Amino acid sequence: MDMNPTSTHMPVSGRFVLWSLAGSLLTFSAVFFVVLLLSFLILLSRVTSFGLWGSMLPGQDLHVQRSVLSEEIDSLERAREMSMLSLNDVLYAFLRERKHAQGALQTITRSVQELRARMSHGRSDAIVIDRMVFDRTQDATLRLEGKVQHVGPRSMTLLVSFVEALEQIPFFSLIEQPRFTRIQDATGEFISPFSFVLNTTLE
Repeated sequence: MDMNPTSTHMPVSGRFVLWSLAGSLLTFSAVFFVVLLLSFLILLSRVTSFGLWGSMLPGQDLHVQRSVLSEEIDSLERAREMSMLSLNDVLYAFLRERKHAQGALQTITRSVQELRARMSHGRSDAIVIDRMVFDRTQDATLRLEGKVQHVGPRSMTLLVSFVEALEQIPFFSLIEQPRFTRIQDATGEFISPFSFVLNTTLE
C-alpha cells in the first residue's frame, strides 16, 4: 500500500475566473466613479470658482460674466467717445468763432484807423477815437465814440466827412444818422464829439 500522499487537483472552470475578474472590474469602476463624482462636486467647484466684486462665482458662469462685462465696457467706451466728440465739437466751434472774431476785429480796426489817419491831414490828434466796441452778439455792430478837435470851426465839417467816408467802406453801414454838433471847451477851442453805431457785414 502506497503511503505517499498524493495531491489532488480540482479543475477551475473558465466561467468562474471570468466572473471573478468581472466583479473586480465592477468594484473598481464603481469606486472610480464615486471618486470622480466627489471630485466634480467638491474639488472642481472650488478650483474653478473665481472672485468678482467680492463674491465667489462658479466657473460655468464665467462666460456669462465675461459677456456682461464686455457689453458694459463697450457701452462706457462709446459714451466716452461721444463725450469727447461733443466736447471737441464745442471747443472747436468756440475757437473757430473766436479766431474769426479776432480776424474781423483786426480788419475793422485797421480800416477805421487808416481812414482816421488819412483824414486828419497830418495831425494825428485831429480825429480822436476814445472808444471802439465791436459786438458780434448784436448783429456784428461797431460803436465808435470820440471827438474831432484842433481844426477850428471846421470840426463839425470834418466829422461829417469822416462819417461819410466810413459809409463808403464796403462792410460798413450806419444804423442811424449821428447827431453832429460843435461846442467850445473851457479854452475856447471848437470840438465836435461823436458817438454812433455801424453795422458790419463781415462774416
